[in-house]
Amino acid sequence: MVVNFMLDLIYDNPEEFFNEGYNIVDEKEVLIKHPPRRIFMNFINDVLLNFNNFSTINNYYQQVQGLGMGSRLSSIISNLYVWLMEKNLIIKILKMAIFYFMPATRMISF
Repeated sequence: MVVNFMLDLIYDNPEEFFNEGYNIVDEKEVLIKHPPRRIFMNFINDVLLNFNNFSTINNYYQQVQGLGMGSRLSSIISNLYVWLMEKNLIIKILKMAIFYFMPATRMISF
């Protein structure tokens, strides 16, 4: 499932994705920690299931499965997914690839 894939990548290094900053408690700065995986997963699932709606001239609909094409939420989730997937893939390729630079072209050899 896409959400589980995204959460696996995010929670491998959560400090990279959650930059909460500090909160003032009793006049002291307290670091705000990232949310636990289960709570964040429930939040994402609730957003996808409960707030993925669209309307037409005739009616108002709630998306049952997947993301509504053209909705504000779908572009955000899609971009996040593709970015995480590319980042994961590029890191793996860079660890095992040998790069050859040729005049006017670049080739990647595995």
